[in-house]
Amino acid sequence: MFGIHEIHASPFLQRVYWALLVGFGLSFYLWSSQPFIDVGNARAGFHVCPPYLQSCARLYFLTKSWRPWLYGFLCLLLILSAVFALCRAWTASLLCLVPLTAFKFAYVTVFSYQPIIEYEYFHIPEVLVFLFARRKVYFLKLTFAASYFLAATVKFSPAWIAGEYFTSLIRGLPLINKNYIPLATNAVAIFEITSPYFLLHSCRRNRWGAVALWMTFHLYSGILVQFPYPSYCLPLLCTLFLFDEDTHTPTSNFSSSKSYVGWAVVAGLFFLQFFPYALPDHNPYVMQGRRFGAQMFDANHQCSSHEKILFKDGTADNMTFTSSGAASRCSPYTRLFRLHQICKKLNVQATEWSFASSINGGPFYELVRTANACDLEFFPFSSNDWIKLPESGAQVVGYPSPNRLLSKNYLKNVIRANADTNMRVPSQAWLELYFKPIRAAYWSLWFIFFILYAWYEWTRKPVQI
Repeated sequence: MFGIHEIHASPFLQRVYWALLVGFGLSFYLWSSQPFIDVGNARAGFHVCPPYLQSCARLYFLTKSWRPWLYGFLCLLLILSAVFALCRAWTASLLCLVPLTAFKFAYVTVFSYQPIIEYEYFHIPEVLVFLFARRKVYFLKLTFAASYFLAATVKFSPAWIAGEYFTSLIRGLPLINKNYIPLATNAVAIFEITSPYFLLHSCRRNRWGAVALWMTFHLYSGILVQFPYPSYCLPLLCTLFLFDEDTHTPTSNFSSSKSYVGWAVVAGLFFLQFFPYALPDHNPYVMQGRRFGAQMFDANHQCSSHEKILFKDGTADNMTFTSSGAASRCSPYTRLFRLHQICKKLNVQATEWSFASSINGGPFYELVRTANACDLEFFPFSSNDWIKLPESGAQVVGYPSPNRLLSKNYLKNVIRANADTNMRVPSQAWLELYFKPIRAAYWSLWFIFFILYAWYEWTRKPVQI
């Protein structure tokens, strides 16, 4: 089932194993200090469950005092796996990874809506292939390149085609003149469409050139998103594509790669990336289906939520929640979930609620205004008519200021009366005017490279043992 004989025979796969351990250690390090799935956090109403499992708190078992013990046990399994690998006891080593993988998958998909899941699309699929698939070398490379290739589709939006995500930041793009930001963002979109083909090319020069460009991209992205994203990707990128696989390791192409698990992982990645497009509320304001597929840098988000809690004893409490960090991805669902916790735990008669959102430096639109948020329900896979969108009559209530990518400065009011014209550059007007044909051209280029790679793989002769 594990295809362990492939690992025994392949120093290449043994190097990949050590690169995969980095992702486990990084995740556990980041999560060990976070109370997202603690029982006490849920009792206080500070947790957020995924929209498709809004009762996830029933599964919580951790307390603040027991959290270090859990992560200590997980790290012990990680160390045991490494020790077994050094002793070439690969069966025991991989068995230690199975519960670690199960915990990672459950943590980001079942237990909480708060951890960053986008980085896991570059680790968990690779681990599943390494553990369970045959033809590991082929599917490890294919899965990693497919993750890059699918992430390119997020760039087919105004945030990247017009560069609006970054022109609405105070600092813009580091080291790049603000007037040239749309040129840089479109170059990144084209690069992400085309480079996965060269990562998988048999010519070493093409492959190494693509790796060098991706390394530059990841190191630069560290300026914006700090160290987690590069730390997840760079070890696997370098191990998979800088080193040549062993001459005695079987490779394959489409016609000879018989691995149900490998193809299931690749098909799963494509399904998850494109599934949100089938949802009625898939847009940057509602973010329905956001956890499905890698949606990094989809839009620059700012929001403002005002709530008036009316208690049954006649008293009231006013609350204001704002988020100005571009990467915070505030949405009507996340705030509604918190309000539902207040409705359940306190003696609440009604909750008057208004929610406004700004995307990519655009106006603040009032998406929600209701006399009682306690009566609202969010549907993860069908339309939520209580949310208004700009095209369905949402009113403009103000304008944002330039913001930062990562910000913990929760201002009382992020809404201004007038628009900030410094967030615009001259080329954006033209790019926004021709956005639809440009987006169609990018989708066409994406499908061309998809077909090009499929044809290359179908006609390429696999290396036989």
